[in-house]
Amino acid sequence: CQSSAYVIMPLILVTSPLDKSSMTPCMKLEVTRDLLFCPSSFTKYSSTLSEELAWSNAASSIRFVVHMLGFVYMNGSKYTLGTLVWMILETLANAPHLAFHVKALEFRDFPNHLNFDERHRIIALATQAISNCVNLRSCSWTRDGTLSTRMLQELAGLESLKELEINAKPGAFGAWFPEDLLAFRGLQSLTLIMPARSIVELLPAWSAENKDTLESLVVICKDALAQALVTGRHLRNVHLTLMTDVAGEMRPLHLLTAQEICQHVARNCGDSLQLIGSQTRVWQVKRSFSHGETIRTLGPYSGQQIPEQFLMMRA
Repeated sequence: CQSSAYVIMPLILVTSPLDKSSMTPCMKLEVTRDLLFCPSSFTKYSSTLSEELAWSNAASSIRFVVHMLGFVYMNGSKYTLGTLVWMILETLANAPHLAFHVKALEFRDFPNHLNFDERHRIIALATQAISNCVNLRSCSWTRDGTLSTRMLQELAGLESLKELEINAKPGAFGAWFPEDLLAFRGLQSLTLIMPARSIVELLPAWSAENKDTLESLVVICKDALAQALVTGRHLRNVHLTLMTDVAGEMRPLHLLTAQEICQHVARNCGDSLQLIGSQTRVWQVKRSFSHGETIRTLGPYSGQQIPEQFLMMRA
């Protein structure tokens, strides 16, 4: 759905056959902007769709996936984004027949400049929406300070949930506590963004409860915490993302830095280490030519001039 103000892809319903022998064609249904901006029409539409699929002979061979995708704004505002988030939560909270089909939720932006009553209302909506998503498999909720204990409790109560990505700084927005993380069982993947010290201290206890299912643990953290984590004696895979944009300021990063960090990890990890790597996003490439003691600085690559092979440097 495109307009001169912004481009949005707020909700996509994808269905695909589970049985390859089925002759039923795959379906991809996109919710139009008119329906999104009119919750009552959207709810009516989703109800009709569910009834049609229920009566279909092929319904039993269809897998439903509903993705909440990020919103891309060309010159929009956060208020508009907040309005869309409210509508999505209201729809899922009030339309359990639609929420039943949701397999993945991604909220990478979320309204947080709310008054007291609005905060309680959005927490209640989000809690009910999560409760209705009984088949949810993956959840990403990455905006700092927008989670609450009630929301995490509902997520932890979903037996279908296998992948969780959250901003791991317990905040004042509805208040949640580090111990809330211990309620999650059976996760295959956990991603923690900038975790507080209290969260990191709970990781050993949490890992012990999920050791039979956990396949991926990603911790996005500051250098000091990373250096402490990589000394683990039982780590098998280590992947580092080197940050060049810190607090809005660009820091220079030489390619040898990545090599030095990898060597540091290799020296401190145990014999179980099997794979190690690092990467960083490149915003500008400075070039120089050296011959003996002579060094000539060439014009830098920047913006769209950066060759594709330099956009992401891996070691």
